[in-house]
Amino acid sequence: MEVNVHDLLRLKEHNQLVLAEAAPEWLRASVERAPWVVVRRAARSGPLIPVGVRGFTRGERFAAWVSAEHIAECVSPEQLAERIVWKQAVRSEQIRLFRAINELSGIYEQYRMKWGPAGSIGFELASGVQTISTTSDLDLIIRAALPLDPLLAARLHQLHKQQPIRVDVLIETPFGAVALAEYVEREPFAPVLLRTGAGPVFVRNPWSSE
Repeated sequence: MEVNVHDLLRLKEHNQLVLAEAAPEWLRASVERAPWVVVRRAARSGPLIPVGVRGFTRGERFAAWVSAEHIAECVSPEQLAERIVWKQAVRSEQIRLFRAINELSGIYEQYRMKWGPAGSIGFELASGVQTISTTSDLDLIIRAALPLDPLLAARLHQLHKQQPIRVDVLIETPFGAVALAEYVEREPFAPVLLRTGAGPVFVRNPWSSE
C-alpha cells in the first residue's frame, strides 16, 4: 500500500499497532474511541508504516507502526479537500476553523493546488470524532512536486495572515516539508528548515536532494 505523510488510516482492529515501547495508559481508550492513526514522517521499518496516535489532549501523542494488511481505509488530506467534507460537519457553523477552511478552499482551487487539511481538523473530518477546539490552529498541507512560485507563496501567506485564526501550512516536496511561512519570510537565498524522514536539515532549495 502506498501512503504519504499526513494520510489518515483506519485500523481494522484497535489492537493491531506495533509498538517499540510500552504504551501509555491513554492509548487503548483513544484507539477504541477512534481507530484512526496518521502517517508520520519517519523512515519505513520493512513492511511497517510509521504512524502517530492521537490521545485526548494536545500533549498525548505516541509513535507506532502498522502493517498494511491491518488497514481498513486510507484517507488523504487531498481527498478531504476534494469532498469538501467540512461542509457536512455538524459543527460547521460553530467552529471558526471550518469557516476559514471553506474560505481558503476557494483560493486553493483557483490556483489549482494539490492541498488538504491536516492536524486536528483533518483527523476530525476523517474520523468524525470531535478533536478540534475553539483555540485550535488550522493545519493545511500543499503537495508540490515542483518548486512553488515565490510570488504565489507570498500571496497565500498574506491571505493566511488575514484569517482570524492561526493558519499553519506545510509545503510537501519530494524531499520533505518546509513551512510556508518560513519559505516566504526567509532572506533571499538563505537556508530553510526541511523536515525529512531522517530528521530536520537546513537547505537552500527544498526541491533538491543536494
